[in-house]
Amino acid sequence: MSDRASAESATRRPARIARGGWLDVLRFAAGALIILYHFREAAPLPLGQIHPVFDRGFLLTNFFIIDSGYVLARIYGERLASGGMDVGAYARQRLLRVFPAHLVVIAGLAALVAAAALAGVQPSNPQWFDWAQLPAQALLVQAYGVPGGVGWNAPTWTLSALIGCYLLLPWICRALWARPWATTLAAVGLLLAADFASRFWLGDPGLRPLK
Repeated sequence: MSDRASAESATRRPARIARGGWLDVLRFAAGALIILYHFREAAPLPLGQIHPVFDRGFLLTNFFIIDSGYVLARIYGERLASGGMDVGAYARQRLLRVFPAHLVVIAGLAALVAAAALAGVQPSNPQWFDWAQLPAQALLVQAYGVPGGVGWNAPTWTLSALIGCYLLLPWICRALWARPWATTLAAVGLLLAADFASRFWLGDPGLRPLK
């Protein structure tokens, strides 16, 4: 490739990004608001009465995952697509970024609930601390139909979904880099098929307009 072609190729590529920028600030803000959303009904005044936006916190989960996917694709996408990065090493890196802190928090919460029970103090909402729900949350598999999304550290449903996105990213990047338009159309078709299946089997649309 000539120097001119190399320069033109470099010009067409977006500038490389690194962690710690505004995109990470947005993810932190979205994560904090997701936690606030999960405690909206437990507040002294239900937050939905302050503003309807607090009842739409599920949109923050969508934003958080989209933002995370964009950041990771910009940082790792080309190397994952070309095979320049080992998929196993990438997966270990992603899992180690999430699981240690998650396990510390969930273990601390379980220990607190157990200690309170031994002291004869019951939680004000005992249905949120069903021990049968805990294993799925500890393993972060509750986003995939495994009972465990109710109570305890409920916002970890987002982490559970994010783990799946992390593990799929290498193959998504390979498909996007090879056939971007075909992959985009396939993703749209999959989304519409999921909406149809949800309407047909559950009677609840996966896609609905905001009111």
